[in-house]
Amino acid sequence: MPFFERGTMIKCASSPIILLFLTINSIVAAQAVSWETQSCDWDVEGNVIKLDAGMGRTFAWPAGQPAGKEVEVGATVTPVARTAKEWVIAAVAIRQDDGNYWHLALVETPDDNGKKHFVELSEMLDGNWLAQGATETKLTASTWKGSDFNWQYGQKYQLKLVLNPQGIDGTVSEMDGSVRSHIGYCFDKKAVTQGSPALEGSSLSATFENFKTEVKQQVPPPPAEIFPEYTVTDSTKAIFKSTGFFRVEKKRGKWWFVDPKGRQFYLVGTDHINFRGHWCEKLGYAPYGRLAKEKYGNEDAWVKVTLQRLKEWGFNALPAGHSQSLRYGGLPHIEFLSLGSHFAGRDALCPKTTWTGFPDVFSPKWTRYCDSVARRVCAENKDNQWLVGYFLDNELEWYGKNHKLDGLFVEAWKLGKDRPGKKAWIDFLQKEFGDIAEFNSAFGSYFADYAALAIDVMPRTAVTAKGTASCQQWVRHVAEAYFKTCSDAIRRHDPNHLILGCRFAGRAPDVWDIAGKYCDVVSFNIYPRIDVEGGVPESVLKQVNEWADEAERPMMVTEWSFPALDAGLPSMHGAGMRVDTQEQRAKCFGHFQDFLFRLPYIVGSCYFMYLDEPALGISSTFPEDSNYGLISEKDEPYPALTTAAAALNPQALQRHKEGNFKPFCPAKHKLPDWLLGSSETQPYAGEEMKLTSGRMILEGPMGNKGWRMRLDGRPVADLFPLIHQNMGQDFWVHPSKVKILGTADDGKRTIVDMEFTRTEGDVAAGAKPEPRPFRAVMRYWIPKSTGGWVASQCLSVQNTGRCVWHLKGVFHYMIPLPAVEGSKIEPLRRAPNYYRSANAWVDLIANRGAGCWLFEEGNLTCNYWKNDGGSFHSDLREETNIEMKPGDIYKASPDAAFFFPLSDVTIKTYGDACAQVVREISD
Repeated sequence: MPFFERGTMIKCASSPIILLFLTINSIVAAQAVSWETQSCDWDVEGNVIKLDAGMGRTFAWPAGQPAGKEVEVGATVTPVARTAKEWVIAAVAIRQDDGNYWHLALVETPDDNGKKHFVELSEMLDGNWLAQGATETKLTASTWKGSDFNWQYGQKYQLKLVLNPQGIDGTVSEMDGSVRSHIGYCFDKKAVTQGSPALEGSSLSATFENFKTEVKQQVPPPPAEIFPEYTVTDSTKAIFKSTGFFRVEKKRGKWWFVDPKGRQFYLVGTDHINFRGHWCEKLGYAPYGRLAKEKYGNEDAWVKVTLQRLKEWGFNALPAGHSQSLRYGGLPHIEFLSLGSHFAGRDALCPKTTWTGFPDVFSPKWTRYCDSVARRVCAENKDNQWLVGYFLDNELEWYGKNHKLDGLFVEAWKLGKDRPGKKAWIDFLQKEFGDIAEFNSAFGSYFADYAALAIDVMPRTAVTAKGTASCQQWVRHVAEAYFKTCSDAIRRHDPNHLILGCRFAGRAPDVWDIAGKYCDVVSFNIYPRIDVEGGVPESVLKQVNEWADEAERPMMVTEWSFPALDAGLPSMHGAGMRVDTQEQRAKCFGHFQDFLFRLPYIVGSCYFMYLDEPALGISSTFPEDSNYGLISEKDEPYPALTTAAAALNPQALQRHKEGNFKPFCPAKHKLPDWLLGSSETQPYAGEEMKLTSGRMILEGPMGNKGWRMRLDGRPVADLFPLIHQNMGQDFWVHPSKVKILGTADDGKRTIVDMEFTRTEGDVAAGAKPEPRPFRAVMRYWIPKSTGGWVASQCLSVQNTGRCVWHLKGVFHYMIPLPAVEGSKIEPLRRAPNYYRSANAWVDLIANRGAGCWLFEEGNLTCNYWKNDGGSFHSDLREETNIEMKPGDIYKASPDAAFFFPLSDVTIKTYGDACAQVVREISD
């Protein structure tokens, strides 16, 4: 995950320090200076240092410049333009490392915070930002003038920062010497009191000139790190050759990690074991971090307790997001490079907005960037026996912003003609299609030549198989460039450690084999739906097996979880199937962990995660607020979950050796004979119909709706089909006309066939996308002796127009109706991805509503939700995704959705109604 608040990492390990050598003629002791920088965003032209930075702060400093207790640094700074939506920073700094420094900065707030300009003199101390104002480390201001200075882009300013043993002082002046801002602090509490001169920037282009420094009372550089010997006590016998480093080996059909001593090792981890905890934007601090400081007094005490807990619960490694203070305490660790997501903030194929983005792997700076990361991070760790290996990234946007297989193809199309990714895309298409006419045929376009295509930024959808194949081939071309550059850079600087993949976000496009070609282990995150009582279903096993077959490498699951709704957290945001209780969560943990242990190609499992998220969410752009943790934000373990972990995790090696995973195989849903029957209906002469089933009354058709459902005479919902069409753009199309085709009676149920049609939009091919004509036939089954329900079954959908379109899905739509004035209607189950498949709408004022039920293993899925505008989304659908030519008829699956009214609505009454439907459909 990316940065969401200045200086605060939300979900991944600390930003790596990157080494890049530049040389300029600058004013430092009247000598030429070599520069080290943290990214390729820095460049030199003559005597000017130029910065063109994306999101995330980046430093540059003179190579070999000593640190001191008396330091002066100054520069002429020209902020040129904002380059990203986050915090803009142009600064001079005095820096020990990324966790300890002062900066004097021209600052602009993010887009959503008004783009306000001001000056700040701020401190990062032991990884805590704005430490000069924090309670425990608050410093006395020696001077405070002009912090609200409204600096301007395009103007030159002189920034000067002076540190001595008594305090620190910063000034911002106009070029005529007029002081606009003067801020200083006394060192009357713990602070950063020494360091080296540096420059800093974020989210802007800027120039730095006349760089001047003076360093007195020099301090020696920190000694080079000497890594301790790997000394994990383990009774497992060494059955492989000892190499001194982690690697992977296959033995008797099973893949294994092999530890530095030559012993079989199955990695069992949990993410985000972090002393600082999750930042909460609404609170303005990290609640767990604040509590941990109060409870433990210092990080060392927290480390001791945390390591003891992890070992007692059977965890044996430190994967993503852990505090480095935990290292070398008996658990090997993984480094997180974040190559692609960091570079995407600088130069993106898919822009880094609220998510990770995707790097422009065709940028001339991409290779240099990867090499600079590897030179610093990997070269320094090449002799570290405790290091398992490197994660390249986490959940890059392999599907682009449209979340489709052609996502990165679309993103490249949207780029400007001079962008490297667009040029590479044009070169690719010329090789794929040759003549532009072939491209036009594949995408329904009319470009005169590739030069015209290069300036176009309005993507089309492929209309031929060749076009679709070219989209997928482009994604593979991108993947080849991404994985090869990353792996070449790492192996150039560290031949000893494993490349652990890029942590795909569950599914990925057709690139698993390319990942396997360049990575030692292919990693992915997955948040499956499983049966709380029965376990992991065959469908999940089948999917993971397919990925493994394609990758042909050992695999590692790097995130999985099952949040519960009884923890006092909203659990409204983030992935994972929600369950009701901690006991259910523990059962799901046991099922899925056992599943991973027993698969022959899985060599590691990382549960998500050690610590719950804040109840108020993390940030406005990343509002996760869920019960993922082994412990709460009060630092209290969840006993059911940690007891399950302590019992199961130590069995990882044995269960991996045993293998023999047996998936949960529920009895395949058997539709009752009456749903499968070919009942013939007789023509119906009337225009409307009224039927009674228990306390439910159905009336219809009602305008362009099928049925109006009433309970005790009052309306609760309307039922009708919705047709999901795609013509390069998605449309969810309502019918315009409805009529009853026919009825029948099988003795227990009344059967009603309804025809839903749309005639508007019948235009010739090539016209702009808009809803197209269709004819849908729906069958409804209304029982006579019942508590009251209706079964909705789609028989067919026909393209009655003149254009080809894709049928993406058929919705059994239910719109809730207000029962009383001032009604407030909400989905009964507000948490996403609830473990029960169906849902209900409830009027919170009238305590009435309507629900649905469907077969768990059928072809229908359900998600009831409201958008920010308050619109209802009753997404109960059969996904199809088939091409519909004029006249084509799609014969739908025989699955049915069951709808029923509800009174006195609670989770229990809804569950009772579902159970009654189940009983009655089998009679």
